[in-house]
Formats: sequence, C-alpha cells, structure tokens
Amino acid sequence: MKVSLTKIVSFLFLITLFFIPFDGVGMISFGEFSKEAYIVFLLLFILIYGLTRYVKPISIPKFTVELQLFLLFFILVIFSSVINLPEIFSNEHFSRTGPEKLISQLFVLFFFFPIVLFLFYDLLKNNSTIIVKIRRVFVVALYIVFVVGLLETIYIYYRIPIVEEFLDLIDEIPQVSIFKNHWDKRLSSITKEPPSLGMFLIMVLPWIIALKPIKKSFWNYRFPLIMILFLAIFSNSRSGLVIILLQFIAYGFLKYTHSLSYRKLMNIFKLFIGLFISFIIVFIAVKDTEFVQKKIETYDFIGKYNKSQSNKTRLGTYLASFEQIKNHPIFGSGYGQGGFHVLDKYPDWAVKDNVEIHRYRTGERFPPLFNIYIRILLEVGIAGLIVFLIFLFMLFMKSVKLYYRNKNYFKNYAIIMILSLIGYALTWIQFDTFRVLGFWLFFSFYLYTINTERKYEIK
Repeated sequence: MKVSLTKIVSFLFLITLFFIPFDGVGMISFGEFSKEAYIVFLLLFILIYGLTRYVKPISIPKFTVELQLFLLFFILVIFSSVINLPEIFSNEHFSRTGPEKLISQLFVLFFFFPIVLFLFYDLLKNNSTIIVKIRRVFVVALYIVFVVGLLETIYIYYRIPIVEEFLDLIDEIPQVSIFKNHWDKRLSSITKEPPSLGMFLIMVLPWIIALKPIKKSFWNYRFPLIMILFLAIFSNSRSGLVIILLQFIAYGFLKYTHSLSYRKLMNIFKLFIGLFISFIIVFIAVKDTEFVQKKIETYDFIGKYNKSQSNKTRLGTYLASFEQIKNHPIFGSGYGQGGFHVLDKYPDWAVKDNVEIHRYRTGERFPPLFNIYIRILLEVGIAGLIVFLIFLFMLFMKSVKLYYRNKNYFKNYAIIMILSLIGYALTWIQFDTFRVLGFWLFFSFYLYTINTERKYEIK
C-alpha cells in the first residue's frame, strides 16, 4: 500500500494536536518544550513538511494588518533585548543566566512565529478538508481526558480501591502522569495540572461547538459539551470555568444575533433576564450546601490572599513586577528577564511562610510572572503591550466583522475564531507564555480563513 507524503504530514499534524493535553514528562529533552508530549510529532511534522515544500516554497499568507502588528511586536522584543544587553549579561540566579533565558525565550517565540504559524497555514491552505478532522481529533482526545478525569474524580471523593488500581494502570502508560494526592480536590486528568486542563478545554470548545458534524448525534456533539462542563467544574480551575462559561455565553449571543433582527434581540434580552432570575433562584436554594460553599470560597481571591499561598505568590509577583516596570517603562527590561528582577522585590507579606517564593529564591525553580500582559509590560515595555493589545483587538474585530457579513460556512469559522480569541485573551491573564500551541493553530486558521474569504468575495 502506497502512502503519500501528504497523508504522512497530515497524520503528524493531527497526532500533534491529539497529544496537546498529555503530560509529556520524559518524552524528549528539548529546552522549554521538554514537558510537552506533542513536541516530537511537531518536530517530525516540521521536518517532513519542510522537505516536501523544498521544491515548491510554502505559501506565505497575505501581509495583513494583524500579521504586521505581530511582526512589529517581535521587532520590539528584539529591540528591547538589544538595548538592555549590558544588564541582561549581568543577570544571574544560581545556574540560570540572563543570556541563557533570552536565547531560550527568543527561540520559543521564533519557533512558533514564523515557523509553526506559516507551516500550519500552508497545510490548511493546501488541504482544507483537514479542518473537519481537527474537530474529530479534539473530540477523541476529550473523551480520553474525560474518562481519566471521571475515574480521578471518583477516587478523589470516594477513595475506592479498584479505581485507584485503574489509575495506577493508566499511570504506567507512556506520556501519562496521574497525580493522586488531591488534598485540594482538584482534578487534572492526563494534563500537567488543573490550569492546564482548563487551557485544553478552552482550546477545544470553539472547534467542537462551532463545527457541527454532518451526522450529528448526542455522542459526537452534545455529550462532548457536557464533558467540557463536567471537567471544568471538577478541575476547580477558577479562571478556566469562568472563561468556558463566557465562551458558551458568547456562542449563544452570536447565534441569536446573526441576523440582528429586533425579534432576535428581544429574545436575547428575555433569555438573559430568565437566566439571571434562574441563577438567583438556584443560588438561594443551594447556597448553604457544602459543595457550593467550597466553590464560593475558591473564588474569594482577594479576601483570602493572606491565607492562600498560591494567591500570595501571584499577588506578590504582580506587585514586584510593577516595581520593576517603573525602572524601564517604555521598552522594558529585556525579553525573558522578568524572573530575575522580581526576586528581590516581593512584598514582605508575600514572602512570609511562602514555600513557593522560597523555591524561587533558592534556585529550585525560576520565578514565573503568571500573566502575559504584565510580563510584556515588564520585558517589552508600554510600547510592546500597546502593540500586542492592538493586535488582539484587530483579530477580534475582523473575526466579528467576518461573522456578521457572511451567510455561508465562514460564519462557523468566524465563531471558532471569536470564541478562541476570547479564551486565549482571558487565559493569558493567568499564563505568562507564548508556548501555547492552540493559539498558533487558531492564528494560522484565522489567516487561512481571512485570505480564503477574500478570494471568495472576489470570485
């Protein structure tokens, strides 16, 4: 049986997406990507696809405003690092040095932009049928995450021995790591941690909800949405659950306003009033239950910052970051250098009895900044943050415009783009890295859709 290179690269692309939620510890030593299970398949995809496009160069998307803005952001990253080189060379914390962090972080950014972005775009452009397969892969991955998550939930709440044996058996599978000491009753399934599970759910929801299968059934459409809600609730990922609910609300809003008729707008108004009243009634009825009380407590972020070590670390890091931002407000302190500068700027109340910050200061772990926008402000300055925010704004506005001006299949594509952007823009409030493969998949899909729709209009 003859297998074409096109089928091989398509398979590698899809298997890369399939492995996004897996833990990946021990898969391959590849710097920042060492804990990403998908990296082996992504590297193979890049290598083989690059070879197939050696004779015929890859298609570069039209240089849209959004692409220009991200290129400008990339240039600002380089510029900020160059003007701060003397300070970067003096940055050192145990085995980590400023130049090392700069090179590793620049490599991550360059790896995704332009390499991964343009290769993904070229694949979508030359094999648009793979878009439907992306949804199928995400559904299969979601089922696996759900089954393991369900077993984990049963174990967390009931400690059934046979369930523990199943989890131990699953834990033996390569690229799967199950964490069973759930003192805080937060489930992570096969992902690294609860926030990573939330990120995975935020990534797959737009594709699953917007691209309805031709033969729609309970098991390939409605049940995956139920699984997403179940995992979001029991992961106890506060931001993840809120963002997923916002994605659902945004989807309902888009579906009801696609024609912008008065009747639809009135229906939306009635729907929101009904949901609000229902929420109040349900909340009053169940607010005193133990489960709901625990859920409410997890969202009391500011009120208990001095009790929660995680909250103290985050708030302390934000305040320490702003102290450093004052020193280099316009162009920042250099890409990848934020962790060096916050170490001696944590407030005393954040440091007191805080094991996490102690690990940072003793070199056991490099300090994260927890927020991509604060990180950009610290490392690339006000100039970098403004360009990046305009970039996100343009992505959103063009996606919304595409949705409301089309009456064809581009509407569903626009829904994927809008919901994905909502997810990533809000998720980055608690993540500080561009090493998010789902975002680069979205960005390449956005460029493919915008360029294809423009040609469709011309025809």
